[in-house]
Amino acid sequence: MQIRQISDSEKGLYRSLAEMSGSVFNSPEWLECAGKKVQVFGIFNRDGRMTGGFHLFKDRLFFSTHVKNPPFTPSCGLFFENPAGNSAKKLTYAKSVMTAIAGFVSSRFSGIITFSFPPEITDMQPFYWKHFKVVPNYTYRIDLSMDEDDIFSAFSPERRNDIKKAVKDGLTVSFPGDAAFMRDIVIKTFDRQKDSINEKILDNILFRFARPANSFAVEVRQNSDIMAGVFCVFDSKNAYYLLGGYDPANRHSGAAALAVWEAIKKSREKGLKVFDFEGSMIPGVERFFRDFGGTLVPYFSVNKAPLLLEFPLKIIKRNKF
Repeated sequence: MQIRQISDSEKGLYRSLAEMSGSVFNSPEWLECAGKKVQVFGIFNRDGRMTGGFHLFKDRLFFSTHVKNPPFTPSCGLFFENPAGNSAKKLTYAKSVMTAIAGFVSSRFSGIITFSFPPEITDMQPFYWKHFKVVPNYTYRIDLSMDEDDIFSAFSPERRNDIKKAVKDGLTVSFPGDAAFMRDIVIKTFDRQKDSINEKILDNILFRFARPANSFAVEVRQNSDIMAGVFCVFDSKNAYYLLGGYDPANRHSGAAALAVWEAIKKSREKGLKVFDFEGSMIPGVERFFRDFGGTLVPYFSVNKAPLLLEFPLKIIKRNKF
C-alpha cells in the first residue's frame, strides 16, 4: 500500500471515488476554498490503483509548520474502499490503511500535527503506536428518517419554547439564494467567542463555493432586521451545520433556534439521511447543539509535536497535548 500526493492527472479519479465514498468536504470545489495550502493524498493498492484518499492543510504556528484540517473542515476526510470479504479481513485491511497513513504522516511532516478523522473511522491504534496523542471529540447527529414531529419532540423544552415564541412574535424565515448575509453574522459570532477566523476562506465559501447543489442558507428576520442565520453544506447523504449565529444588536431568544429548526426541516425535505452539527468542544455551543436532541457521536483527532514545542503546547492546549 502506498500513500502519496495525487497528481493533476489523478484528480478526476479522486473526484469519482470521493463522490461515491467521501463527503462534500472531499470535493475539489470545497478544498479549493482553502487555497494552495491544501494537500490531497491518495491511497493506492499494490497494483497502483487508487482506492481512497484524504486531505491536510499545511500552515504555520509559532516557528513551526502546522499540519491540520483545512479551515471550516471537520476532518481530514479519509475514505477508502475495503475489498475484504469477512469481518476479520475487513478489520485487517482497515488497520493496514491506518498504519500506512500514520507512518506516512510521521515521515512526511515535522512540526506540529493536529488533525481529525470522520466519525466512521475509529481505529486509532496505529497512531497511538506512532506516539501520537489520540483525543476524542464529539458531534451531534439527527436521524432525518424520523417523523418531523418526533424530531421536534426530542428537542429540550427550552428550545421548543424558544421556537414557538419566535413564531408567535412574528419572526420570518427565508432561504435566500445568496448567502452573503451570513458573513457579518459569522464574524460577530467569532468575535464574541474570542476566536480568530480566516476571512478570505470564509469569503471563498460564501461567494465562490456556495450554490443550490451543495449548500443552503437560512435567514431569520423581524421586519427588516436580520436576527440570525445558519449556513449548511450537503452531499448526497448528509447535511452539515457549517456556520451560524445571531446579531447581538437584534437579539431574540428564539431566533437562532428557529434558524436551526428550519435548517433541519430543509435537510429532511431534500431527502438527506443525517443532519450533522459538525461538533463543538466549546461548552456553551455544545449545550445549544445538545438541546436539539441528536445522538452524541465521537470522532478522533491525532496530535503530535516536537519535544521542544510540546511543553509550551501543553500549557496552551493541555487537552490536546
